[in-house]
Amino acid sequence: MTYQDKRAGDIYNRSIDGTIRAIAEREMQTVDPAHGFDHVRRVVDTATQIAVAEEAEVSVVRAAAWMHDLVTLPKDNPLSHTSSVMSAKAAAGILSDLGLSLLFVGSVAHAIEAHSFSAGIEPETLEARILRDADRIDALGAIGIARCFAVSGSIGRPLFHPDDPLAKERSANPSAWCLDTFPSKIFPRIEGVTTETGRMIAEGRLQYMKEFMTRVGDELNDFPVPEFGYEEDRGRDS
Repeated sequence: MTYQDKRAGDIYNRSIDGTIRAIAEREMQTVDPAHGFDHVRRVVDTATQIAVAEEAEVSVVRAAAWMHDLVTLPKDNPLSHTSSVMSAKAAAGILSDLGLSLLFVGSVAHAIEAHSFSAGIEPETLEARILRDADRIDALGAIGIARCFAVSGSIGRPLFHPDDPLAKERSANPSAWCLDTFPSKIFPRIEGVTTETGRMIAEGRLQYMKEFMTRVGDELNDFPVPEFGYEEDRGRDS
C-alpha cells in the first residue's frame, strides 16, 4: 500500500500509516464505550472505501481518520465542542515530527477539525467531507444501535420510554431515553453526508435503524395485552 499525495508530494506508505496508527492508539483518550479505538478503526475503513471511490487523496483521509479522536472531551464538558480542534492541533504536531510536508499536515488538520458537527467548521476539501461522512456513518446501522446502547448503559440512561417508546405522542427527549436519540439526533446526521458513496452507505444503515425502531414497537405495543381476570379467579376460589 503506497499512496502518492499529488498536492504535497508525500509518499504515504504502509510504514507511515502503521506509525500513525500506533501513535493514535497510544495517545487517544477514550471517554465512553462509543469512542474507543474500535470506532477509529471503523472510521478509517469506511473513509478509505469512500476515498477510493471518490478519487480523493487517500493518504490525507487515512491519516486524518486515524487521528480524528485524539482528544475527545466528555459531552457534558462545556468545552466538548472544541475536541476536534484540539485533535487537529495534536495531529499536526505528530505529523510535523514525522517530517511530512506543511501542505499535507494542513490538509489532515483541516479534515480533523471539520469532522465534528459541534465544532461548526465547514469542510472545505473533499478529504474533509469524506472524514465527516465516515464518522457520521459509524453512528448509523447496527453499529450505531450498539454504540448508542453502550453509551446509555454507561451513563445509566434507560433504553426507551415505557409507555411511548417511539415518541408518537410526546416530544423526543434524548437526554432521558436512548431510543429517542435515533430520530432526534442520529437520523438527521444523514443530511450532512455529502459524498455520493457515503450517502449510499448511510441510507442503507439509516433504513436498518428505522426497521429496528419498528420492530421495537411491534414487540412492545402492537398487540393487545390480555386481561387475565385475577379478581374473578380470586372470587371463585374464596
